[in-house]
Amino acid sequence: MVNWIEVKADGEYWKPTTEGDFVIGVISEMDLEGDYGLAVALIDTDSHIIRMPSHKVLQARLSQCKEGDLVKVTFKGSQVGQKGHNPTMIYKVEKGIPEELI
Repeated sequence: MVNWIEVKADGEYWKPTTEGDFVIGVISEMDLEGDYGLAVALIDTDSHIIRMPSHKVLQARLSQCKEGDLVKVTFKGSQVGQKGHNPTMIYKVEKGIPEELI
């Protein structure tokens, strides 16, 4: 007899719904090895780890960051694209700069 448990990805998956939703934390894992760009981005907040969605705009912005960067990711809304396609999700990504570097 075998008991089975469900295997889940690390971190809670972030699903922003309202323009202005945001996440602040440190990038704890970024895997840029996939054929289609950023495969995994985990952000460690004060309370838990959040897995970023693999939306094209967000991937492009996060590719300018690295593990250990403090970031704020803000959902800016969506834009309707071609008929029959999902809307494009728009994000703003900001990196925190330590005061001693300003």
